[in-house]
Amino acid sequence: MDARDKSFDYARDSSKLVLTLSTGVIAFTVTFAKEIGGLSPTGCTEAILLILSWGSLFVSMVIGIWTQLAITHVLDAAAQNDNREATIWNRKIKVPFQWQLGTFLLGIAAIAFYGAFRILGAVG
Repeated sequence: MDARDKSFDYARDSSKLVLTLSTGVIAFTVTFAKEIGGLSPTGCTEAILLILSWGSLFVSMVIGIWTQLAITHVLDAAAQNDNREATIWNRKIKVPFQWQLGTFLLGIAAIAFYGAFRILGAVG
């Protein structure tokens, strides 16, 4: 296996990891809502943060599938000698992966802020 093949494997694994983490965070927060203090927003800000978090994580999941398909497309085009150099830095892979990471980070930040508001609201 050469370095190019390894780079595609690592890119695919990274995208799958973010996809899995997005799914897991949504599943965890929904399933264990009662055990972690409930997910009933007490105010408009909390409701917006919760919706933003779940929405961003869901979008990250969808874009993760797009990223996986883009990796497959770039590799297939190179395999068919389409005169294209197969690289993970191909725009078809780079753009969706950047969006996948961005929406994932936004979702994680929103759920963290939601938790902070819940804790601060319980204290004050």
